Amino acid sequence: MLLNIKKVAFPREHGSWGFLIEPLLLSLLVAYTYNGLLLTLCTFVIFLAHQPARILLGKKDSKKLKSSALLFFILYSIIAILLLVVILSGTNIELLTPFLISIVLMFGFLVLEYNNFGRNLLVEFIAPVAITFVALNIVLFDGWTLEKIIAFGFVLLSRAIPTLLYVNTKVKIIKGQSTNSLLLRISEVLFLSLIIFLAVKNSVPYLSIFAILLLIVRSIIGLLPKNKNEKVRTMGMKEFGFGILFVIINAIGYLFDL
Repeated sequence: MLLNIKKVAFPREHGSWGFLIEPLLLSLLVAYTYNGLLLTLCTFVIFLAHQPARILLGKKDSKKLKSSALLFFILYSIIAILLLVVILSGTNIELLTPFLISIVLMFGFLVLEYNNFGRNLLVEFIAPVAITFVALNIVLFDGWTLEKIIAFGFVLLSRAIPTLLYVNTKVKIIKGQSTNSLLLRISEVLFLSLIIFLAVKNSVPYLSIFAILLLIVRSIIGLLPKNKNEKVRTMGMKEFGFGILFVIINAIGYLFDL
């Protein structure tokens, strides 16, 4: 029974937890508001609802499992709607524009996943981009300027996109498949250059540069031949650690203007 609940109620991809938690945690640390907290909880519930929704749309699961999935999907939906009602009672719907964009992206991801495109690399970018929009909505609640909001979005994506490429490359190496890290290196250079530019303009803290350099060093070491036999689970645990470091470094930078 407990195994069925776990299968129905929680996403099976452990790596997706990091992509969810990191941007939301960082945005709350640097721009906490009550509505931001409620939006974070709402996003977390919607994230959980993805698993029962996937089971309901699937064709291989049993009727019993689908019945349990339906119950959890209804429960998650009610909680998410209630949280949104509370948020809207204290703010204008226009301030939820980034969140609404995120919902559209999440729905698009679910449709593509249902049509067996979920493992396509470009499709995998949709989820972290969607969560980034939620994080931008949280700082919007705190009254940030448009310039600072956009710059913050690039900081978040500088972690999400290169990391997705790194994990994809690393998993292929572990499985003995042919791969090319060129796209990863290009993304790292582009985001590093962009964050340096934004730091010079005082749109992001200089510590954001250090955070990206840390991730670049991690990817270089992680893709060395001596690390090709590393277990996927071990890599996942390390990535969660690097993600928390990324959050802490950037939070310090934003809070103390470093």
